[in-house]
Amino acid sequence: MKILITTDTYSTYISGVVTSIGNLREELESLCHEVRILTVSDNVKNYYKDGVYHIRSLPLKLYPNTRFPISFARDYLEEIIEWQPHIIH
Repeated sequence: MKILITTDTYSTYISGVVTSIGNLREELESLCHEVRILTVSDNVKNYYKDGVYHIRSLPLKLYPNTRFPISFARDYLEEIIEWQPHIIH
């Protein structure tokens, strides 16, 4: 099964959310599911690395370590649509 997990924090931060998503991904992959992550980037560049789509973003001053996307990353969104995930979480 193809599973896309969307989150506003992942990998560059340390938090309970990041740990939970990492554990969920690991367990789903151990069950032979294909998992990709869609998250905001830690900088102003879009990039894809190790099954994670990073959408360019800027800091949101209201909360520490919180960022908001500044791009639709059309090429990545088209790739995700073409990939056709069965579940989006």
